Amino acid sequence: MDYLLPMFGLLLILAVLFGATIKINTLLIGKKINFLENNKITSSTSFIFIGLFVSAILINYFNGYVYYWYDFISFSFSIALLFAIGRYTPSLITYLRELHQSNLEDAEEQALREVD
Repeated sequence: MDYLLPMFGLLLILAVLFGATIKINTLLIGKKINFLENNKITSSTSFIFIGLFVSAILINYFNGYVYYWYDFISFSFSIALLFAIGRYTPSLITYLRELHQSNLEDAEEQALREVD
């Protein structure tokens, strides 16, 4: 009985990974992921999340929570990470789409070579 829950957890993780792989493949083929290629949308979304994050920090500070030096370092790294995600996601998505298209073309050429 003690092994059922960890086994169920591992099967759930495998199912999520398998489903995510299939979903990413269908998204790269289709046009459903185009909003991530728009730099203005991703930047504005990241700025909204940065604003919410900073406001949560300030609200906690004014409510009397004491921050230490490592808290400020982690805040700055988190804000930089959110900014980097918003800034570099469109170029990453474009690169992955081009890579996927070139892989599909190479697979088609390989299939034509095998037929000949």
